[in-house]
Amino acid sequence: MARLERVVNFLSRWLNWVGAGALIAVMLLVCANIIGRAIPFLGPVKGTYDVVGLLGGILLAFALGYTQLQKRNISVEILVSHFRPRTRAIIDSVTFLISLVLFALIAWQHSVFATSIWKAGELSETLRVPFFPLIYAVAFGCIALCLVLLVDFLKTLAEVRKK
Repeated sequence: MARLERVVNFLSRWLNWVGAGALIAVMLLVCANIIGRAIPFLGPVKGTYDVVGLLGGILLAFALGYTQLQKRNISVEILVSHFRPRTRAIIDSVTFLISLVLFALIAWQHSVFATSIWKAGELSETLRVPFFPLIYAVAFGCIALCLVLLVDFLKTLAEVRKK
């Protein structure tokens, strides 16, 4: 269990850094586009809309696992906080399991969709770059989240057995 947790933590942190790099790239590109529009002889950066959309997808998908790792997702504990620790652990276990199944389905459907986009040969409008790598990246981000949820589920299951 400890080894799985270390691997999942490393993967989530690495993907988060990639997402942070995508955020910096988006920021620089948008600033360059704004400056280019303000200076008459430069003009706007071609394909800004496409690149910002693609990098935004990577940014969001790759931050999912790390956000769950840090427990920064929204949770409503008004009712659950009044339960006994064992009951809370059971509710957490069920919640993590349902979330794991949901995001596994999301990852699977993104992979199916990416394959169909790849076979269809769809490209972005301005730069004419393929979409399917981004959709596979989103699926990969969801898989990373699933791994974090699996570790959380196993931890809460161990808590249920202890109490």
